[in-house]
Amino acid sequence: MLNRRTVLLGAAAGGLLAGFQGRPAWAGERRLVVLTSYPQEMISHYVDAFQKRHPGVRVDIVWLSGHDARDYLLGEGRGKVDVFWAPNMPVFLDLAGRGDFRPLRIDRAGLPDRLGRQEISDPQGRFLATEVAGYGLVFNPARLAAAGLPEPANWDDLAKPAYAGQVVMPDLSVLGFGPTVIEIVLQHKGWAAGWALLARIAGNGVLETAHGDDLMDLLMHGDKSIGITIDFFADQAIARGVPLKFVYPPANAFEPADIAILKDAPNAGAARQYVSFVLSEAGQRLLIDPDLRRLAIRPAVYGSAPSGYFNPWASAFAGALDFDSAVFARRKAVDMAVFRTMIADPAPRTGPLWAQARALSARPLPAPARALLRTATEALTRPPLTEAEAAPLFESWRWQDQDAKAVTAVTTVWAARMDQAVKTAAQALAQADQAAKAG
Repeated sequence: MLNRRTVLLGAAAGGLLAGFQGRPAWAGERRLVVLTSYPQEMISHYVDAFQKRHPGVRVDIVWLSGHDARDYLLGEGRGKVDVFWAPNMPVFLDLAGRGDFRPLRIDRAGLPDRLGRQEISDPQGRFLATEVAGYGLVFNPARLAAAGLPEPANWDDLAKPAYAGQVVMPDLSVLGFGPTVIEIVLQHKGWAAGWALLARIAGNGVLETAHGDDLMDLLMHGDKSIGITIDFFADQAIARGVPLKFVYPPANAFEPADIAILKDAPNAGAARQYVSFVLSEAGQRLLIDPDLRRLAIRPAVYGSAPSGYFNPWASAFAGALDFDSAVFARRKAVDMAVFRTMIADPAPRTGPLWAQARALSARPLPAPARALLRTATEALTRPPLTEAEAAPLFESWRWQDQDAKAVTAVTTVWAARMDQAVKTAAQALAQADQAAKAG
């Protein structure tokens, strides 16, 4: 637990920080401020362990995530934060590009810069990865076996008709890990084919915001068998004895959590001590604690991990990983908006259409009906804009600093295109059904 030397900084709304609060520093004590999005159960392990080694440093925690962290560091938090530590490489890339980090002059021996071909740390040493997290499929093997279904192994499996009604598709436009999953699929398949696959997966199941333990409960006690999640959520549940399984699709990314020292850090010396500890073997071993079950950045620590603990550095597909974090950083805001407009918002209307399409495809159809079925599925899987149309928005929307009215004007056009696509699909399916009956 966080001890008496740690001040937890509260929030005014949405669990986010409103401002610093807490007691004055004790005589002779240095104050270190760490901004992070990690949950308390994660950060408390590190604060307690660090302060045992450095009793003269008081660690204060600021909890902020995503754009809120970036906005705070660029605004009212400037000059108030020493260390930024979070799983959000797009924000690290942006702040590093602005010159807001000090070079990390620490011993980097044993700390890889890449996992396969995927870059996880800054080549210039302005921020370094502390752990990685992968994405994949968590499923209830007993329920799949009872239904006579094989265990899924990749993203494409989730779109197969055999798994219809079995899939929990997270709303990737609102969950924190959602944009990474979108981008994994887009970088693997390409823009048009990637969005088509995501639409098919959503059409094969139910759209949910459940994640973490809520998703595990849904798979155990609900009527669905397969979900998409971050590895540590599934690993922690399985370690507690929950009878689920987790697999990494070969097309994947291991998103890093990074750490950096702010250029205007008030206590750069203590900040360097903290970063050095997090990246040390002792700090890295905390990640494989049974309560955390995370993927350490130091390959050496896996030698002391429990039997069967996944080691991304030794995985069969690690050498093929080529996820481009810079591309992800540019496209993230647009990806989220497209998912919301194309998949999440129309889901109540498209779900029944996908069910109708599956029913038709299971029947022997004459050529006219097959053509109409293709028209319907193409309408439901076509994104509301091409990659060329999206390209100008990748930079201008990168940090959602754009004018809200301008964004609404653009997404309203997308929504109108999707509305027409849904109408086209509904009409084509109705005509296909008539053609099938006519023989």
